Amino acid sequence: MVILRGAPDASSPGAPTAARIDAICERDSCILITRARHAEHSTAEWPLMIATARGGREWFALERRRLAVDDDNFLVVNAGRPQAAVIRSDTEVESVKIFFRAGLVDEVLAALVLPVDRLLETEEAPVRAGLEFSEGLRSHDRLVSPVLAYIRHQALGGCDDAAWFDEQLTYLLERMLLGHREVMRRIQAMPCARLGTRREIHRRVVLAIDYIESCYEHSIELDTLARVACLSKFHFLRAFRSLHGMTPQDYLQRKRAYVAKRLLTTTTLPTAEVALRVGYSSPTSLRKQVRQWLGAAPADIRHRANEPNSLASPARHRLSAILASE
Repeated sequence: MVILRGAPDASSPGAPTAARIDAICERDSCILITRARHAEHSTAEWPLMIATARGGREWFALERRRLAVDDDNFLVVNAGRPQAAVIRSDTEVESVKIFFRAGLVDEVLAALVLPVDRLLETEEAPVRAGLEFSEGLRSHDRLVSPVLAYIRHQALGGCDDAAWFDEQLTYLLERMLLGHREVMRRIQAMPCARLGTRREIHRRVVLAIDYIESCYEHSIELDTLARVACLSKFHFLRAFRSLHGMTPQDYLQRKRAYVAKRLLTTTTLPTAEVALRVGYSSPTSLRKQVRQWLGAAPADIRHRANEPNSLASPARHRLSAILASE
């Protein structure tokens, strides 16, 4: 296990380059931590990666897509995909990227599919090599996000126990694979005859999710999302609800509500300014949506955050809301 608390730019002396990360991941996994207002990594191919950000946005260019990783989501990118990343912010943004050792996915998958009654066998269970995750932004969840947050906390706290990190990254990959299985279950449940069609529709819906997560502060209509997904409005709406259990507008309003909560608890911005920053036309719209999705008025959220014993912090908002909703 290698932990790099690296320079923000690939051009900086001693900065971790894609070639260096790739060489490390031939034998070890790697955690790369950056804190910066301005940082940039030019287009390169990296190992399998999961990325998260705190305190702002880190923008990724992946194929023809621009995706914003922020406090509310994480990004998974498969090995060998050309990607670039940039931070441009007025405040410091924390970026945490975990790169997995080559072959680790297959090892963890083999352990997951091996029946209990074969645990003592020396022959490894056959698995399909080269499994690929669905690439795109994913809202924080109860499966992957708690492990990801715990690893981040320990890495930032100065823990250098390589064996512990290896164990936790294996556990994280196991959670990611279980999440992948749930994605495949949803794809299988779609009312389409051919598996290839179901997978392509899912891929297109992911493009719309990326757009919402990255552009929530702008006006987003159903026509826009359907166009991003290259589907008709009817087919897009039907597919989105089938895969996510809610409409695209509900997903958008939930995203805005979570961002509003973060701004209310970590800044002194007036409520009207918070509303504008997350895409609402008025404080009234903000109050309505925040109460619907978070069960409290904006004033109450801000008041609780300012209490002396408040546990509010940018890192806790999205996860605490998920746990409270279960």
